[in-house]
Amino acid sequence: MGLISYAMESFPSSLTSFRKAAQLSMEAASHVSGIFINNIACVHTDMSKLSLARTEFDKSVQVQKGESLDISLDSVALGRDELLSISISIFNVGVSCAKQKQYETAVSHIDACFSIQSTLMDESEAIVQTTLYSLNLLKSLVPTSRTSYDTL
Repeated sequence: MGLISYAMESFPSSLTSFRKAAQLSMEAASHVSGIFINNIACVHTDMSKLSLARTEFDKSVQVQKGESLDISLDSVALGRDELLSISISIFNVGVSCAKQKQYETAVSHIDACFSIQSTLMDESEAIVQTTLYSLNLLKSLVPTSRTSYDTL
């Protein structure tokens, strides 16, 4: 229901459905709940509630990580699908930062996403290519540090 409402741009209804799904899935698997929280954040982004979206994206990553402090690929607590899902939420945090013109923070998040994705998948995969494109675009928006020679 949440996706249907979202596609119809009925954002309040979409939020209600995603919140209920997140609540129900919390009892079963935090990873799944984190995906629904990511969806809630996407709705907030489309409603131009960027601060709220950022908070929800961060919460999504934390919920998906669960008790694991280690989201590295060597982690036995998280599988490939969970790590990929976390990378998508991290990407979304980066997009949220970019929309708020926090380009350096955005680059940091998109770079972390790219690191996870490029290790999990071949770099020719579309999702990895999209992430790399976004990363390079964002890097072009970060002002370079000025040296004393620049002011002469």
